[in-house]
Amino acid sequence: MLNSNIILPIPVIVVSHELSNQYRTNNVLIQIGYTEENIYFSNNFVEAKQLLDQNSASCAIVDISADFTESISFIKLLKYYDPSIMVLAISHFKNRNNMLNALSAGATGYCYTQQSDQDLLNSARITIQGGAQIDADIALQILDYFDAFEKPTALNPTAYLDFRDRQILNWVIKGFNTQEIAKKLNVSQFSIESFVKLIYQKINL
Repeated sequence: MLNSNIILPIPVIVVSHELSNQYRTNNVLIQIGYTEENIYFSNNFVEAKQLLDQNSASCAIVDISADFTESISFIKLLKYYDPSIMVLAISHFKNRNNMLNALSAGATGYCYTQQSDQDLLNSARITIQGGAQIDADIALQILDYFDAFEKPTALNPTAYLDFRDRQILNWVIKGFNTQEIAKKLNVSQFSIESFVKLIYQKINL
């Protein structure tokens, strides 16, 4: 369960076409402290959009495996409804480009179904607490992306990585987590995770 001082964002919308994933996600959310009446499940994005119209969700867990294009559109729709909504993307396939697309669309957490229940629990906790998740593979892919396509212009001056962005990504690649990087820079972990979120927003896929 999360720290009792942390208010859980409710309700949560879970979008997955597989009942096994719904069951697994439900168990994780219950462990965190949710009750079943605050968890809404949808088998597809048509149902999910109807749920979103009927309920102002504060958090969403979106399976991007079945219909990748629709899942990215739905994440963008979630962020349009509420820019502060917390979104965890999950996938059956360890496709880093797809996950990078999900992060660019507005997800701040991610997990692959091949990972353990503990990994899913940790990813959900980070997302629900408003944090931003990043690992060495994603950090390396972001650097490769910007090194290949980075073209800042007068109209879009933020579409590039600055010194601090690259510093954080390089430390992640070396194996440091956000808490350790925060200590190195003598700032809060929240500040580092805010940098990570801004980096995701700079990606234009």
